[in-house]
Amino acid sequence: MTTQTTGLWGKLRERVASASKLGGRNALLYTLTTFLSRAAVLVLAPLYTRKLVPAEYGDLALAQTLVGTLPTFVSLGLLSALSRFFFEGATPEEGIQRAGGVARWIVVIAVGAAVVLQSLLFVVPLPGVGLFQFHELSCIVWGATGALMLGVPLVVLRSAQRAGTASVLQLIDFAVSLGSAIILVAVMGRGIRGALEATGLAGLVSTLVCVVFIVRTMPGKLDRTVLSRALVFSLPYVPHFAANQLLLISDRWLLKSFGLDQELGVYSLASQLAAPVTIVILAWNEAVSPRVGEDFRKRGVIALREEEKSVVRSYVFLALGISTALLVFSPLVLIVFGSAYSAALWFLPGLCLVMVIETFYYPYSNYLFFMNQTKAIPKITMLAAVTNIICNLLLIPFIGVAGAIVSRAIGGGVRSAASAWSARAAIRQ
Repeated sequence: MTTQTTGLWGKLRERVASASKLGGRNALLYTLTTFLSRAAVLVLAPLYTRKLVPAEYGDLALAQTLVGTLPTFVSLGLLSALSRFFFEGATPEEGIQRAGGVARWIVVIAVGAAVVLQSLLFVVPLPGVGLFQFHELSCIVWGATGALMLGVPLVVLRSAQRAGTASVLQLIDFAVSLGSAIILVAVMGRGIRGALEATGLAGLVSTLVCVVFIVRTMPGKLDRTVLSRALVFSLPYVPHFAANQLLLISDRWLLKSFGLDQELGVYSLASQLAAPVTIVILAWNEAVSPRVGEDFRKRGVIALREEEKSVVRSYVFLALGISTALLVFSPLVLIVFGSAYSAALWFLPGLCLVMVIETFYYPYSNYLFFMNQTKAIPKITMLAAVTNIICNLLLIPFIGVAGAIVSRAIGGGVRSAASAWSARAAIRQ
């Protein structure tokens, strides 16, 4: 073995050892189970692309954006307060007790909002076409409620570094989503309506699991003082979460509004094919963040300063590796998803580049969180979202999907650059 090869192998071993120290076994569990829980749509994509035309697949993607966006407004950002209250405790046990009251308020707010929205669907006149029908919107409401509720046990368990239990919950969600979709779409042939029904069913199961988890494992009560404290912390995050959602979904809704229904379906598939990059990064973030939080609790800003480079490099290394793997295997798109969606192959490289650009945001936003510089985060995400929407409005009418990809890269670049600059400034101070 040459000296050069030995040196490269040594550097690779150092990177792996550094990554293991940061995330360890939890990172592997989170990566696998988060991929499975969020990859139900990816696993089902070959079925959907054969049962749905591109325009219907695009409508399904829009429904999924609603399922992901509604919890942001319904929860008032209280999921973010869960982890904050947990780390205020001197021990994990005390942290769970502190978070228990917040968890109960999330249940009350989530279920109450779902009941209100469902009631409104009975009385508000609806267009009666596409997604905007009573049955379809009802499925979206309960799917979104379940997505919010499932976040409660996952946030608490990951903060407590109980990766095994968190992984089991994600696997249950994956099994319900996958099984119900196969039965309703493949076996019963219910098309896009069946796909939405599967989303609603998975949401109802997640709601039940969340309620059982809180009642059995999290002490606490519905204390207005707890709610007030939690809202003081969480409400500033609502614009941040809303802006993040706009950054991620505005391109699809604008493609729809400009009448590019067929292109929307293909672009949505390409976005889902690139999703493993974000899935892995988010799983890594969920594994690393509690470790960074514990270091910060013990040593303060010094710990953040010392580990900044190794932490950020670990994110980028993962993003580049997953992107490369996706591009290597991308020709399988033609075999797996059918010729009607072949254009997704050409959109994938640009979307992978977007994912790498967006990767820098996650570690630096964590630093801002731990250093109580949270006021900067909504400003950063709002700036990125506004930039993204303006670029979409200017570019999509002229160059279609390519304009959406360029706009996403610009918006993501603004978010990553601003987060890095703000976090480094805070660390130096």
